[in-house]
Amino acid sequence: MGDIIYGSAANTYSTLPIGVAGEYLGVTGGLPDWKPIASDMWVLGGNTSGITGVNNILGINMVSAAPTENVFQWLRAHAPYIRR
Repeated sequence: MGDIIYGSAANTYSTLPIGVAGEYLGVTGGLPDWKPIASDMWVLGGNTSGITGVNNILGINMVSAAPTENVFQWLRAHAPYIRR
């Protein structure tokens, strides 16, 4: 219980066992795997009190201390123009 089933090759299914605390689901070589959180995550330091739902780490225009919009706001505004 808790395994992830994925297609590892044409007509081939594989399972990824459930991870452990301190890991996140990532991808290596095109296949899902569990990675330790510390290996790929950013650590915020200093004054982070300004991070809110509108001004957050998922921001666009990250060159400024206050991103102009976050990813979700951008997608909502541009979704009618995005085609599959």
